Amino acid sequence: MVFKSLLFTTLLSLACFAQVLPEREELVKKFMVESTSVEASRELVKHFQMGGLRTIIRNMGQLPYQRALAYGESLRYMDLSRFGNDLNTNLSNADGPQTRAMYLMLLATIGRTIAPATFEVFVDNASEPMYIRLAAASGIIKVQNPAIYDRFLALANDAVVEPGTGKNDFQFADIGKGNIGFFLYCKNKLDSDEISHGAIVTTLAMIGADDVDAYEYLLKAKEKKYFDLMIDRAVKVGGVQLLETMQANKVAKKWRDKISQALPAARAIAEFNDKLLPLKKDGLHMGPVLTTVGSGAGTEGFSAAVAIAKISASGEVSILTHQSPFGGNDNLQTFLSGTTFPAHNKEWQPVDSYVLVIAP
Repeated sequence: MVFKSLLFTTLLSLACFAQVLPEREELVKKFMVESTSVEASRELVKHFQMGGLRTIIRNMGQLPYQRALAYGESLRYMDLSRFGNDLNTNLSNADGPQTRAMYLMLLATIGRTIAPATFEVFVDNASEPMYIRLAAASGIIKVQNPAIYDRFLALANDAVVEPGTGKNDFQFADIGKGNIGFFLYCKNKLDSDEISHGAIVTTLAMIGADDVDAYEYLLKAKEKKYFDLMIDRAVKVGGVQLLETMQANKVAKKWRDKISQALPAARAIAEFNDKLLPLKKDGLHMGPVLTTVGSGAGTEGFSAAVAIAKISASGEVSILTHQSPFGGNDNLQTFLSGTTFPAHNKEWQPVDSYVLVIAP
């Protein structure tokens, strides 16, 4: 009798659970409307978990570009191997160069598992914008091979990085210190008699707050035309030691006023460095749905602003620090507000997260 009672209770619980599951097709319709996409995303992940995430990935191309890009940013924090076919389909159906770049960026995170031809068709196409070619090349370098690294750096010789105007050909490239072989290879290129533009800008795109040796190499080589870019990058990574290294070197004497302006901002960012979401963070399924590049106009070749945003487990977006050491104007205070889809851990529970946001 006890067994029958337990069985009845279990079946009743399952029936009740089944009744409260929302209709996935209705959620898809809500997801494709920008004003209700976050609400639909919450329901999809809550009730269908990995299946809900696949639904998001398959339909994110229907959203306006900026909203789709915010979803793309959130996906960079997880292993996307199981979604390779979906992302390939999205890439084939992408309706603009920036959208193609976004899907290439996501595919690049699993580049080792993808046929190189998927990327090479973009890498070798000189008619494509450089940011697309570098996004595709960042997938190829997931296979650790110096010849492939050199191919990336040769392409990067034509890359443009201008913080003051917002031009950044590395915006969609999936490169970082997580690819330790590529990072060390690039950094070592700075300690040579002939340093290429590609090696410098690629290394600076990956550099962290503690990579003092890379700055010492560039100071030793007197690569003065990159000093503004080095200062700008140091602010964004909270690189207090990087700036102090420049400040102490006579080669950068003419930049000491700029370094003094940059140091308080770098210190403010550094306070959050241990909380920021790195790519491929362990224990996380998705990051928050948040655009990490705003808009603005910097001055004297520097970015307009940099901010740390907190996204609470309930999705509330707030600014913890907003730094504009060189002046200019930006929209970070405006769009870093309201609510959004929060980061989710491996148990599909929403969690607090902290994100670096810049305005060129």
